[in-house]
This record gives sequence, structure tokens and C-alpha cells, in this order.
Amino acid sequence: GTHICDHTCTNTIGSFVCGCFNGYHLDDDGTTCVDIDECSTETDNCLHMCTNIPGSFVCECESGYHLDSDGFTCIDNDECSIGTHNCPQICTNTEGSFYCGCNTGFQWNSDGATCDDIDECTDGTHNCVQICTNTEGGFTCGCNSGYLLDTDGITCNDIDECSNQNGGCSHTCTNTD
Repeated sequence: GTHICDHTCTNTIGSFVCGCFNGYHLDDDGTTCVDIDECSTETDNCLHMCTNIPGSFVCECESGYHLDSDGFTCIDNDECSIGTHNCPQICTNTEGSFYCGCNTGFQWNSDGATCDDIDECTDGTHNCVQICTNTEGGFTCGCNSGYLLDTDGITCNDIDECSNQNGGCSHTCTNTD
């Protein structure tokens, strides 16, 4: 004879028994197979999100993560390493996201997306004794005429012009500051 089972039918003496494929359970009528919603019964083992599909489920991850090969675990995307960030200079990965920063000598622009050079010479944060020249991300010190920049790159030392061929004088040479 014919059976009315949704999925499987096992013949028994004088009757039959219906069965269901994995991911389904037999309804009270004994013949209809009903999808098991693993997501609502919390038998899915998904770390972040679960989507029920007929006979099964699929795990999904929140933004900033990707699904591991096990199909359940969500792994942080390192946006800094894989280059999906939009940072102009420094990218620091965080769990599920990242944040941007600027290199030393730069500061965030008011647009919140770019780094601007800090002019240490104008804002007075330099430590030059005489002349300050702004550079991208920093500054260099210099000296007025008659002075030589010390090896410390900051201090200016007086050049004793008289010590070199009498300063070009025919008589007495007097060094001045």
C-alpha cells in the first residue's frame, strides 16, 4: 500500500511508522515532519547569530568578525592587518572593530578622518634656542649667523671667527656674540 509519511516510512507487521530527516521532528499526527528551529531552542551553538533554515541552521557573525571553519565560532577581523581600515596613519585593532590615530607630530583634523602636521614652531612646543623650522611631523633647529648648531641639535654655539686666520683682520680681531 501507500503511506502518508512526509519523510521516511518503516514497514511494520500490519502497519508502518513514519520518521523524519535530521533537523525535523515528527508532529503529533504521526505522519508530518516539522522543522526544528535550533535557533529558538538554543541548540545551535552559534557564538553570535543563528538563522534557521529548513532542517538545519546557519551561524552568522556580527560586523567586525568572520565565521571560523567550525561553522560556529566567530573570529575577530583584524582590519589593520587585512587593510580594510580607513586610517590615514595608525590603525589599532580592537575586538570586532579598530580605531585610528596619528603619528607623533600630527593631530586629528576636525574632519575626523585625516591627520594634520603640528607646527611646533608656531605653537611653541619646540625647544630650539634660536631658529625653528617646521617639518612634516616634527621640526629642526637652526642658528643665526655667527653661531653653529651643537651636536644636541638644539643649542647654538658662538663661532670664534678670530680663531681662524685672525678672522680676516689685518690687526687685532675681537670675537663678539
